[in-house]
Amino acid sequence: MFIKKIVLTLAAAAACFIIGAGTASAQPVTDTVDVTYEVASITQLNLNGSALVRIVAGTAGAGLPSVTDSTGVTYDITNNAGADSKKLIGKINTAMPANTVLSVNVTVPSGAVSAGFVALTASDQDLVTGIDNVNEALVPMSFKLDATVAAGIIASATKTFTMTVIGS
Repeated sequence: MFIKKIVLTLAAAAACFIIGAGTASAQPVTDTVDVTYEVASITQLNLNGSALVRIVAGTAGAGLPSVTDSTGVTYDITNNAGADSKKLIGKINTAMPANTVLSVNVTVPSGAVSAGFVALTASDQDLVTGIDNVNEALVPMSFKLDATVAAGIIASATKTFTMTVIGS
């Protein structure tokens, strides 16, 4: 019985030593690494759809009516360059025929200011100013055609509208 107690005591001591030695020698190992990060200035613009403005009827003695397409074109815009950092400008590829005006009204993203309907030419025109940090999709815009009777008959034609985001 005495030998049995010694064997059990030694076995218990050995188990404690092994368990204790295992945890005592497992010291935490720590190291570090530098993480470099950046968010660059990102400005994106995407135009969607197409517009159709046709003057096909009028009222005697009242001249030709303006025609507006407010559903055909939208735009998506993303800008993280800061408050009042960007503006939208626009133009068409060539001048309109005599006695006609093609205009655009760009609805503003949050916080910006619209110039309202702006007559388009082959030179850039300010359309929206004061663009802040924004991320909006499907923002509407309207195209309007005005013509006088002096314009005569004009066959269907297409203008390419270009809108650009630039620094304010």
